[in-house]
Amino acid sequence: MNEQTIAKLIEMKMNGMAEAYEEQSSNRDFQRMD
Repeated sequence: MNEQTIAKLIEMKMNGMAEAYEEQSSNRDFQRMD
C-alpha cells in the first residue's frame, strides 16, 4: 500500500508529498499516532 501511494504521488508530480510520506512512515513518532 505505501509503495503504491508513493508511486501515485510521484506520478501526480507531488514529489514533496511523496518524500514527506516516506519520511513520516519511517518516523517512530508518526507510527505511534495510530
